[in-house]
Amino acid sequence: MIAKKAHKANNFKRELISYPRARDAWQAVLQAYHKQYPKAKVILPAYIGWTVTEGSGIFDPVTNVGIDYEFYGLNKMLRIDFEDMKRVISANPGAMVLMVHYFGFPDDRYSEIVLWLKKEGVFFIEDLAHAMLTDLIGGACGRAGNYSFYSLHKNLPFPDGGMLAMNNEGPFVIEEKNYLDNATVFDYDLQGIFQARRNNYLLLLKELNHTDGITILYPKLDDNICPQSFPILLNDADRNSVFKLMNEKGFGLVSLYYTMIEPLRITNYESAAYTSKHITNLPVHQDCDPDEIKLMADHLKALLS
Repeated sequence: MIAKKAHKANNFKRELISYPRARDAWQAVLQAYHKQYPKAKVILPAYIGWTVTEGSGIFDPVTNVGIDYEFYGLNKMLRIDFEDMKRVISANPGAMVLMVHYFGFPDDRYSEIVLWLKKEGVFFIEDLAHAMLTDLIGGACGRAGNYSFYSLHKNLPFPDGGMLAMNNEGPFVIEEKNYLDNATVFDYDLQGIFQARRNNYLLLLKELNHTDGITILYPKLDDNICPQSFPILLNDADRNSVFKLMNEKGFGLVSLYYTMIEPLRITNYESAAYTSKHITNLPVHQDCDPDEIKLMADHLKALLS
């Protein structure tokens, strides 16, 4: 029999717990896992940044909890080295794995990797700090891992805020600390923000495609992706000089993960050894004006020429 309306309270329900920051949500999972499995490691991607003012949102919780760790490789385009990931996981049975969807983009082999992780019974977490809307609106990632976590202030005009989504809970209890009213997220037109960021990204893609001196990390924007920024690699130009000159002109570039955490500063991983030294990120957030985006692209091209 079919009821007149949906009535199963837990059907398709995702419990959400809010925290002051995304890193606090991540640390809550680490604490619970480490308490249950004190000898297990966490396996991290080999592209993790650090700053003097903010430390490391990914790595500080690892050291705070005191859990041992290993890295799996990424190439200079930040695509997962799947064979290396499998090697590290196989060498560390019982480890928890973190997948980071950098700048809002799931890995090109995301579906294949997820299938393998599930087949092998690996407990894994999805870092959606940049990819909240890729999950909530696009549905392209975030539902496969046991847990996912968001950064609210990286996607919405919030001063802070993080959120943990429970998809397939582990055999432990997460410490709950609701920091804010979760409903405030839905005060915003999330689909409208999703589309605005996509439009801005596509405009930059049109303006900068085939520009000498840069490599666009994600030259294709699938329909279900919401970008956090527009990451590029400066092939030959000095990244710090370009960053400084662009910001002096009022174009708010950032260079995300340009300084690696100490364990990754001397390494053969392409992501840490090359990408971190060449990356810079152009803004595509919902407040960007299309005319200003064109000016930003023109100024960047003039600098590079």
